Amino acid sequence: MYKRQVFLERYVAVVVPEQLRLLSAYGVALESHLQNSLIVFDGPEPVATLVRDLGGIRILRSRLAERGLAVDPYPDSDVDAADETALYRKLYYALFQNHLAELVATVARETPVDERDCWTLVRERCDRTFEGLRAEGAAPSARLDRDRAALLEQPTAHKALTAMRLRGKRHEYVTSEISNPLSAAGRERIVPSATHD
Repeated sequence: MYKRQVFLERYVAVVVPEQLRLLSAYGVALESHLQNSLIVFDGPEPVATLVRDLGGIRILRSRLAERGLAVDPYPDSDVDAADETALYRKLYYALFQNHLAELVATVARETPVDERDCWTLVRERCDRTFEGLRAEGAAPSARLDRDRAALLEQPTAHKALTAMRLRGKRHEYVTSEISNPLSAAGRERIVPSATHD
């Protein structure tokens, strides 16, 4: 395994699992794009993630209530998620489409590592995380199945940020459906980068 893939594997291990736990067990989707994520390093190794700017999170109150927790956001707050889809869109856009896609694209562009292998690595970490959540009973099995399918198998709604701004949309996403690189079918659509020396 290339040194870059080892780095990517460690990076993904400190960025992904707890965000999937928050989504499935608590109904919280962080806005963990690169600007909001602070990766803690011990020397060259990523060891933790801190996410800031909690104003962009989404909370599905019904999931939070199952844990005996509640929030009372400001009226008409963007924090309230209308449904599971709102959680999926927030987490997918911030974590996978923005944060990890940029890292994967850079690794693939700058090194001899195939982008498809990077996405396979991310997918494997997600699968292990969902398996662990199921084993510990962190959330109902049917919910874990829905969350996993929505994030890892189905085509995804790609947030079209420029189109949103041009249309004056702040509270409504403008999206287009794209293939999901976390699914096998989505990875097949990726064209490998040029070979590196």
